[in-house]
Amino acid sequence: MKLTFIGAGGVRTPLVIESVLAFQSRIPLTELCLMDIDSERLDLIRMVSEIRLKNARPEFELIWTTDAEQAIKDSDFIVTTLRQGGIASRVIDEQVPLKYGVLGQETTGPGGFAMALRTIP
Repeated sequence: MKLTFIGAGGVRTPLVIESVLAFQSRIPLTELCLMDIDSERLDLIRMVSEIRLKNARPEFELIWTTDAEQAIKDSDFIVTTLRQGGIASRVIDEQVPLKYGVLGQETTGPGGFAMALRTIP
């Protein structure tokens, strides 16, 4: 089974990988593909995660790529972890509500609504 993460250059990716490893006895994975358009961020995540993955699941085929078509090819499951607008949009989502005395949070309230408008197709 191939599991693919699109947007794997995010700082939470190593935590997600740890969750996958915690359930490895129940998840019959043979391939793990981590894809991001930002090769520098993806390389950082690779440095943090690769040794752990190879020690925990040496039989995994690990794929690190910036090519979305390669990433999704033959995938059984695809998880997207995208942040439209990047960190700059998150800052705006959190700061603008605060100007008006409203909680500035990226997933709820005005900030969450702005994020949803950028993210939901």
